[in-house]
Amino acid sequence: MTPPAGFALAGEFAGFKDGNGAASILVVELPAEAYPQLSALFGDLEMARTSFATKGISVTALKRIDTPPGAALFLSGTQTVGALHLNKWMALLKGEKTQQRFIRMIAFVPADRVDETRAVVEAIARSIASGP
Repeated sequence: MTPPAGFALAGEFAGFKDGNGAASILVVELPAEAYPQLSALFGDLEMARTSFATKGISVTALKRIDTPPGAALFLSGTQTVGALHLNKWMALLKGEKTQQRFIRMIAFVPADRVDETRAVVEAIARSIASGP
């Protein structure tokens, strides 16, 4: 996975954060057994809206994008946490069958960061290669 310019490995979670800590990318690797349930959630816009609304996330769009490991389900939306309004992008990528894993990438970006766009986040998801 290639993080965008200005991002570095985070010490407190699996992923990356920008230099001032205002934006982050969280990467979660889960067992393959969870993929069918999560792919049903990520693949149905209304189901995603209902489910993520319970976490305060307003899902606005669903898209399928091509990545090295295969097609990814890509959700976008917003969330307000206190006074902070965030843009969020969430991608579900399935790992190779021999790896028995999948990756869920979640990007949290403050709404006032004009340099972080959907295209940048999609490029991050596309840069994820399935490794050993």
